[in-house]
Amino acid sequence: TISYNTAMGACVKCGQRQQTLALLREMKHRSLPQDEISCNAVISSCRKDGQWQMALTVLSCMPEMDMIPGVISYNAAISACEKTQRWQHACHLLEELILKQLQPTVISYSGAVSACDRS
Repeated sequence: TISYNTAMGACVKCGQRQQTLALLREMKHRSLPQDEISCNAVISSCRKDGQWQMALTVLSCMPEMDMIPGVISYNAAISACEKTQRWQHACHLLEELILKQLQPTVISYSGAVSACDRS
């Protein structure tokens, strides 16, 4: 899992969303445990590629993979919405983050505010 997460992180830095997704699929195919870091890499790659719907899909599927999305997961999804000016989704994610009793960060708030500002 660590090797895959490292490779996925490198793909995120290079803007290779498709490769990041392929590595996540390969982990599942090989029955390797996927973790929050794996999903966060995919969400971050979606953010960089402007694929906000995919970012939200990955976030919403995390509980089905026995993962509880944390603040970093939400921040990455909020940033994906911010980048594509989806302020309603960004604000909804911020609200969801608070309702789940997670502690929002400056990134959480600034991403939602920036999404509203850009629209």
